[in-house]
Amino acid sequence: MNRLETVLEVLAGRREPVKPDDPLQRPDLFAYPGLESRPVWDAGRFDWAAPVESAYPRIRHEVQHLLQRRQGFRTAWKDTTAAGAWAAMWLFLYEKPHVENAGLCPETVGVLSAIPRRTGWACFSAMAPGTHVRAHCGSTNAKLRCHLPLLVPEGCRMRVGDEVVRWTEGKLLVFDDSFEHEVWTGGGHPRVVLVFDVYHPDLRLEERVLLEALQKRHDLAGTVERDSSRGILEPDQCSWVYGS
Repeated sequence: MNRLETVLEVLAGRREPVKPDDPLQRPDLFAYPGLESRPVWDAGRFDWAAPVESAYPRIRHEVQHLLQRRQGFRTAWKDTTAAGAWAAMWLFLYEKPHVENAGLCPETVGVLSAIPRRTGWACFSAMAPGTHVRAHCGSTNAKLRCHLPLLVPEGCRMRVGDEVVRWTEGKLLVFDDSFEHEVWTGGGHPRVVLVFDVYHPDLRLEERVLLEALQKRHDLAGTVERDSSRGILEPDQCSWVYGS
């Protein structure tokens, strides 16, 4: 039985879910079998990484303009934030550009649209100084999470599995968020990164087609918005993001 057949059997309830070998890898939805597994990946393995990094000055300028105009950010993932504050400005929710926000940052949306094998959601993610995001795991190992750091003060770090990494402005960080991960921020201003996902490089075309069909069937775009806003009261001004 190949791995695509195995996944279909698991999803149909005819086979026990696959369990990763590493106890720190615990995807929320399902583990895809037979994929190379590591907490942190070398961004240089991906042909699209250099063009994304070369766009860093333009994307940073765009997000700074948004911050000056106090546009786009909303508090997010409050139930995962142990201390401090976390906010997001949605750009894509799976294949759909965010209606209100995409037009505010055309450079960034253009860069994201050119990334092959991109999937899932994309956003600008901001964390206040002194934030601690408690340990959690992403949905599946079938995708990799990518951070392009835009504004990073001193004292920020993330643990992925048993590795601790730090962001460098303009340098991509690629990791498997199905591994347990948590974040700490420091410094005197918010940490802001561009976040997006790409399919795992081992996946074949027919496997990606299956995953895209599952995303639509289970309305994962709607689920992301609902889950990220759980417990947040309206109106949500996010004044800390903009410096007041």
